[in-house]
Amino acid sequence: MKRYVNFIYLLSTDLIIKGLNLILVIYFARKLVINDFGLLSLLITYFTYFLVLIEFGTSHLALKEIINLSESERAKFITNVIIFKLILSFVSIVVFNILFFNELKASTLFLFSVLLILSSFLNDWYFKSLYKNKLLFIAYLLGLVGYFYLLFISDVVINDFFVIKILLAMITVLLMFYFLVIDGNLKLEAFSISYIKKHLINKSFPLFISTVAVVIYYNSDVIMLNYYKTSFDVGIYSAYYKFVFVFLTLKGVIIGYITPKLSYLYANRYYVELLSFVKKNSRYISIGITLLVILVYTFYEMVVYCTFGEKYLVDGSNELLFVLLFTVVIVYNYLLLPTIQIVIDKQKVFMSYVLIAAVINILCNVYLIPLYGFIGAAYSTLISELILFFLFFVSYKKFKRSIM
Repeated sequence: MKRYVNFIYLLSTDLIIKGLNLILVIYFARKLVINDFGLLSLLITYFTYFLVLIEFGTSHLALKEIINLSESERAKFITNVIIFKLILSFVSIVVFNILFFNELKASTLFLFSVLLILSSFLNDWYFKSLYKNKLLFIAYLLGLVGYFYLLFISDVVINDFFVIKILLAMITVLLMFYFLVIDGNLKLEAFSISYIKKHLINKSFPLFISTVAVVIYYNSDVIMLNYYKTSFDVGIYSAYYKFVFVFLTLKGVIIGYITPKLSYLYANRYYVELLSFVKKNSRYISIGITLLVILVYTFYEMVVYCTFGEKYLVDGSNELLFVLLFTVVIVYNYLLLPTIQIVIDKQKVFMSYVLIAAVINILCNVYLIPLYGFIGAAYSTLISELILFFLFFVSYKKFKRSIM
């Protein structure tokens, strides 16, 4: 029973974070002019890149290892992770300020830098790894008071977005450390360069590279749109891509629900049942998502008007949404195939395919974006997903032959 309660708290926390982030982005998309929203989307994308650098795979490493550590080893691990992430946050700040020193206001550079520093102190992996998701849920729930800042904004500017995120991060970080000290009896240890190198960098580097590949794959189009076109194109594409984001959130929930079953069937050599399970659920998922996509596309003007506003109904938006939604259908048609690779311990195969798709995506963006703008970016994403579909389908066929 406790296991299911922890899962509910974890799922609720995830929905709160992603749901309210989506609402926040929609709010700013409606309030800002499209060019400013495009700039904000670009900054969010860069923040995602720097966040991956700051994390350096340590969150994934912690989820796997911290539960097996003694209290003293756990304290040493937490201390060194926080110091390591703090060092990486300062490196990120230097790089970001060099890149945007002449392009952004000093206040924006400052707020972005503060948010990077605060991000180095977020340690939700501790609560997840020890099944203390209730405390994590409370921390993020109380942190949402930062959103009340919206009530006091009259003329919305880009900086307001970062002020809200900073307020949320500050409250969450303080509560996390409070719970660590009170509930976890945390006693910070002296950090060690040798410990960071041996236990963090060496172990987390493969996880870091894997995460980088995924982030590049999902975010390179925004960077290249800004390079080849204008912030207006970035704003339009970012707004419509949020529809894909909603479907991808649902994807995470489905994978989280199905993966334990796949792992159980494979570990116990129930291969016939495993293949039947994949076939049946793939069919249900494909039909359900296709119907949902058709519904969204049928009423897309009303959906866009009610979310982002009439100003986002521009020339080419119909085709843009069609290509992105068709991409969603492709993603869900091979949804379980990458999961199979993880279940059978073929993570290297999984990541090699993602790297191939990332390279193809970048090459397609280089060719298509200068010609077709945000529609070219959408077609690049579609082509990449078709490549992934083909690669994972071939691997799945090989897997089927190996167990028959």
